[in-house]
Amino acid sequence: MSKKTTEKVKAEKIAKKGDKNKRNKKVAKIIKKDNSVQRDKYDVIQQIGILYQVVLSVVSMIVIIFFLIEAALKDLALVILVMLLLCMAFNNHVLFKRKYFTMLYMGCAVLLVLMIFQEIIL
Repeated sequence: MSKKTTEKVKAEKIAKKGDKNKRNKKVAKIIKKDNSVQRDKYDVIQQIGILYQVVLSVVSMIVIIFFLIEAALKDLALVILVMLLLCMAFNNHVLFKRKYFTMLYMGCAVLLVLMIFQEIIL
């Protein structure tokens, strides 16, 4: 490792420990400002989850518009909404850490699945 990288690692360790020494905090801030490498805010799975949610949102809007024109697309619209709700529940659980919204989305998805099965059986 280069000297600059070693200093950055030390500064990160100092900042994580919450050292009360003002000099060490100032050094850590200076080195962090100098850091030219930008890290992504989300990892790959989280980015895929967000992309999946955006794509499903657009597709569900299109299918719902077509459902208003042709009533035969109701089952397709419900299936896409279930997938969207499950994706939203995943993103809430993994990204945003909102426990109650996750349960809400999962509950709505289960209710829609029950509606689909009820229509298939009857």
